[in-house]
Amino acid sequence: MPAVIDEQVRVGISGLLLSSKRKLISVFMKVIGLGPNPCEVASLDTCQTAVLAVQEQLSKFDGINTRLICDDKGVRFLIGFGMPGRAYEDDESRAVVSSLQLQAELPALPNYDGSGRLAVAIGITSGTVFCGEAGSEKRREYTINGSRVNIAARLMQFAVKLIDKDHAQAAKEADVGGYVIVGSEVRDAVLASIERSPDMALSCDFIEHDKITVKGSKEKMTVYKAKEKGRPQTPSNAEDMSAPSAGAGRGSVLKGR
Repeated sequence: MPAVIDEQVRVGISGLLLSSKRKLISVFMKVIGLGPNPCEVASLDTCQTAVLAVQEQLSKFDGINTRLICDDKGVRFLIGFGMPGRAYEDDESRAVVSSLQLQAELPALPNYDGSGRLAVAIGITSGTVFCGEAGSEKRREYTINGSRVNIAARLMQFAVKLIDKDHAQAAKEADVGGYVIVGSEVRDAVLASIERSPDMALSCDFIEHDKITVKGSKEKMTVYKAKEKGRPQTPSNAEDMSAPSAGAGRGSVLKGR
């Protein structure tokens, strides 16, 4: 929970007073290989190490994990960048770079039977979402919800399909680190932030994929595979900035599949 929200809850503020619609970067991430089936975790130690790695990266880039889910669909994280009290002009860059670093780090951990490594599937979108309380009087959580969150989940599922395809082509003999799939609005914002955050923006490559259709959308959408060119330094979190990004179009974009 963002510190500013925690402070409000402690003084008795709740309900609609904590809720708002705001521009956020939604990140859905799935960790693959923790168990023989999506709903199973064979090693709690490995799972704990993975969770700590996620928390460490989010702490560096001021992202917040709003939900950790473990059910029949697997182990997943719902992460927000630009949460109350933690909003920056380069939030898209922060989301992409932290995701790429997790894509590089988590596959260092063994999968459930030691035959390979963990993989991560990540989907990232940007746009207006609901940000606030959800649940009942007995149990509530502070989370994010909306169509952009749903599309981030669809992009994560698309990344899972790419991982499955890679495993099949490699006859399950090669380690597959995973994929970070972003919407065009995220890629555009990263490229537009080169002047403000060159270290982060220039550390990313984007490979355009064939347009895809996701559940809940009638039109095909352009998506990109994000790639890491070089590891940037941790961003300096000076002050909260909410001004819209300006400038566009410069950076590294590769055309391909």
